[in-house]
Amino acid sequence: MERTPLNTRDRFAGYSPVSILLHWLTAVAVVTLFLTHEDEFAAIHLGIGILAIPLFLFRTGWRVARGYPRITDQPAIFNFAARLVTLAFLLCILTVSVTGLAIPPLEGDPIAFFGLGAVTVPMQPNRALAEIFGEAHDLAGHAFLPLVALHILGALKHHFIDRDAVLVRMFRPVARGK
Repeated sequence: MERTPLNTRDRFAGYSPVSILLHWLTAVAVVTLFLTHEDEFAAIHLGIGILAIPLFLFRTGWRVARGYPRITDQPAIFNFAARLVTLAFLLCILTVSVTGLAIPPLEGDPIAFFGLGAVTVPMQPNRALAEIFGEAHDLAGHAFLPLVALHILGALKHHFIDRDAVLVRMFRPVARGK
């Protein structure tokens, strides 16, 4: 079976250079944040999180505003699953961003940046709400693992089984792509 090439002139065939850069920066940030989520790395985790939140929010807005490339020729259930995984990624990103920033002030602590400086947020401490936000943050953070696995398996399915350009389009930008 011949591999379907990527049409780099069709803006609906792939992603723009900005989309590809945002994808890989987000992937690196998510992996780094996951690897530093234990208590002994709290200062690093929060510092990287503070740097990553604008990236995450920009990427989410960019994706919502730009839409997606054309769906591939496969059973509708696979396209539905792919969109569901992407939506779940964006929801997890939004959840970890909001809860991660809210937890320190809700616990009565300033938001510290790598231990170099801190900002006190004028917010009434609320330990019960901080605990709820902590659970939501943890749940959304750990939800990335199965989502990443599904995402990678889907990309590999496209590359090795369907032999289409879905995986390749995350490495080769399309002018004015999605």
